[in-house]
Amino acid sequence: MTIAVSDTLTATASEISTSATSEVASGGGITIRANTIGLRNDSDIETNVAGAGTGGDIVVTAGAVVAYDDSDILAYALDGRGGDVQLNTDLFLGEGYRPAPEGIDLRSLDGNDRVDVNASGAIPGSVSLPDVSFIQNSLSELPQVPVDPDQLLANSCIARSDPRGSFIVTGAGGLPSRPGTAMASPFPTGTVQAIPQERSVDASAPGAEDEYRWQPGEPIVEPQGVYQLPDGRLVMSRECSQM
Repeated sequence: MTIAVSDTLTATASEISTSATSEVASGGGITIRANTIGLRNDSDIETNVAGAGTGGDIVVTAGAVVAYDDSDILAYALDGRGGDVQLNTDLFLGEGYRPAPEGIDLRSLDGNDRVDVNASGAIPGSVSLPDVSFIQNSLSELPQVPVDPDQLLANSCIARSDPRGSFIVTGAGGLPSRPGTAMASPFPTGTVQAIPQERSVDASAPGAEDEYRWQPGEPIVEPQGVYQLPDGRLVMSRECSQM
């Protein structure tokens, strides 16, 4: 029996099997080719020979074979040599699968709530499966409580590595006047002038008002814009009055 599927072969509560009674000849073999094969709800792939004949071979070729719900792949011969089972696949996942001992009765492998791949007979046949030990050995048991929330909250804090502050101007947002043009700068681009040297000024003298410096308690004059100093720093200030 040969089954060729271009995409996915899914068997649900069904059976793909051959059965024969032979004292000399081999039983019917099964060859299945598909991209992915899924067996579920006790779906079996089985060859069975009653007599001294050799059990039929089972050859499954697929990118992945997934079996669960007590689905089995069995090549059985009552008094002869069991057939060979060969899974040509990169991935085989069987729910609860573990190798059965040699000479086990085929009937005991059905209804045991696990997946079995077996080639039993008076002389056991061979079973060829992909090596999935790298997946099994890489799994580790997770703790009951992966993270202790109390400990996590108790040790939470924000570490400040730099005591200095900073002021960053990123722009006022909005949209350009038309597509393809740059954003207009909302800040004045005047030149920052040096602060006059502090000296005593007679407030009553003519012209002293322009030279008078701000004193604590007096009204605060709002800055006119943000200016860039020669060293790259930005300051908020106002333009000096023109003398």
